[in-house]
Amino acid sequence: KEGYELAKYHCSSCHQFVPASSLDKITWEKKTLPPMGKRLGLTILWDSKYVENDNFTGGLNFKDWMKIVDYYLKSAPDKLIIPEPTVPPVKDSGIFSVHIPSYRTCSVSRTVMTAFDTISENFFTSDFYTNRLIKWNKNLDPVDSTQFLSPVLWANFYTDKNKKPQAMFTNVGFMNPGHFELGSLVHYSSLNNLSGKRDTIAKFLARPVHTTATDINNDGLTDYVVCEFGYMVKGGVYILEQQPGGKFERRPLREWPGATMTIAKDFNNDGWIDIMALFAHDLESIRLYTNDQKGSFTETEIMAFPPVNGSTSFQLIDFNKDGLEDILYTCGDNADVSTIFKPYHGVYIFINKGDNKYEQPYFYQVN
Repeated sequence: KEGYELAKYHCSSCHQFVPASSLDKITWEKKTLPPMGKRLGLTILWDSKYVENDNFTGGLNFKDWMKIVDYYLKSAPDKLIIPEPTVPPVKDSGIFSVHIPSYRTCSVSRTVMTAFDTISENFFTSDFYTNRLIKWNKNLDPVDSTQFLSPVLWANFYTDKNKKPQAMFTNVGFMNPGHFELGSLVHYSSLNNLSGKRDTIAKFLARPVHTTATDINNDGLTDYVVCEFGYMVKGGVYILEQQPGGKFERRPLREWPGATMTIAKDFNNDGWIDIMALFAHDLESIRLYTNDQKGSFTETEIMAFPPVNGSTSFQLIDFNKDGLEDILYTCGDNADVSTIFKPYHGVYIFINKGDNKYEQPYFYQVN
């Protein structure tokens, strides 16, 4: 009882409380609790034993930490039960057919991005193994490529105010978790030659993974909302606001690691673009940023999730045709410190009840 209350109080200061039932006992003992203890400054021995030292922080004493550990190890199940599918999956491609390119990019597949440019009707892929961006035609023949210093994880294709095609590629900088600010945004005013002229409009970004092109301030210039996933302390959602001379001013919308993706649209129908953002990492949540028309935004937490969810994406779809957009949410990032199959990973539907309130009528478990 005491360990449970201590865990609820202290662990919730960093992320949503995770009950012991969320992971099995071995995972808690060997994979999850030791990194938590290490972040608090404890020395961790090879057999998951904790040793107090002068660096121990976090607002609790060593005895309380051990009570928290005791709660998780005594309350966690020996094994998580993965439910049988409510509807058996059907292996059916439907209206789609598989086309395999004759050209192989490399012997080991490390594709980290696929994107279709509806303007030029070309297909783009990015490879983690070679850091190459490849352009394919409609027949899946490679027609152009270029190499960056890091993989491209996101691509934006759009037209400017003069209807001229543009492209923005988001380079992560460093794929693996770490305190690195090597990411960048690269802009092309023409995709006729990928090795030709391109402009880096932002650099030294903390592992950017997603970019949304929009007009934040209704000045007719294209701005960008960048998700920097970061790591531990670095990261967040940032606005790159284009200035009249073509330069960009970077300002934070929410500085917190785990920024995963955004959707920019006028949510309250006042004529100004608002932003809905998905965070993973420890601040797992969907948050709405309402434009006050004066350069600032008001944050509203739409829904929050525990850090074991591993949030990956969301879409806005009106499932029940009531005129309100609902949320399709997926989770299942299973890396780092709890690499086991989880019964709560999968696809969720949240129905919009109005006034930023949602109800979950549907979940389909997927690992």
